[in-house]
Amino acid sequence: MAGASGKGRHAKGAQHGGTSKKKGMKTSTKVVVIVLAVIMAVSMMIPSLASIFASNDSASTQEEAAQDAGSAAQAPTTSDSGSSAVDTTALTEGVPENLQSVANTYATEVATLQKQLETDPNNLAALINLAHNYTSWGTSAASQATTDEEASYVNGLFGKAIGYYDQYLKLNDSNTAKTERAMCLYFQGDTSGAKAALEEVTTAAPDYGPAWYRLGMLAEIDGDKDAAIADYQKAVEGDANDEYGVKTAASQRLLQLSASSAQSSDATNISSSDSGNATDSGSSKSLSDELSSDSGLGF
Repeated sequence: MAGASGKGRHAKGAQHGGTSKKKGMKTSTKVVVIVLAVIMAVSMMIPSLASIFASNDSASTQEEAAQDAGSAAQAPTTSDSGSSAVDTTALTEGVPENLQSVANTYATEVATLQKQLETDPNNLAALINLAHNYTSWGTSAASQATTDEEASYVNGLFGKAIGYYDQYLKLNDSNTAKTERAMCLYFQGDTSGAKAALEEVTTAAPDYGPAWYRLGMLAEIDGDKDAAIADYQKAVEGDANDEYGVKTAASQRLLQLSASSAQSSDATNISSSDSGNATDSGSSKSLSDELSSDSGLGF
């Protein structure tokens, strides 16, 4: 029932965001990617994988997910002595010059993980780490992309992340992986697809707070405060014990929206149009500031 009502609330937002991705990246889209990059990066924190995957997956996959998290924590990084032997040519050639330094940051670890998959295509730890690395790579590159060529390259990075999420999900059902995959769709410019994917998660798992929080975040960015409030409230209910940090984050957003509404109401008594625009701008900036400072969310 919760997911069905969510679809109704977001129908209006989907109409605005249903445009398929383009080669270029609009300024507003680029800003949103930068704003959300920190939350996506936090979701990729390896130490939190065990709690992430164990909470909402079926009992038969909880132990497996925990084992994968342990393997992921031991996965080779760019600082490992053996990683230097990995060939990164395919990952660093043809990269737009402005994004070359970002590619260099991720290439060694990605190549190392890809090499692991060559010997074990069902390596869950490698698959989820590749999805996370490409997502982080995409958000980092998006913050520096200024041309159509660079924007197209960034979209390709998110596409690769989605591909690895898909491979992972074929082997291990995970609400977290589905939620993060949905955000990659959003970063590519497919707002309606992202919302639909998140609503599928909340329909199947109505108590999964992180998906509700993502929906609330997208609704707020889209300017639909009523939907955002409803989604944040669902996020608080779904994460009643603050296991993911969603209860705290969503509660803060609800307070901010409440304060923004109060300010808007007061401003309307003075000036109906100019003050309203200033309030909306202030609300967006506040959301940006808060997401940029979120460093403790483990979802």
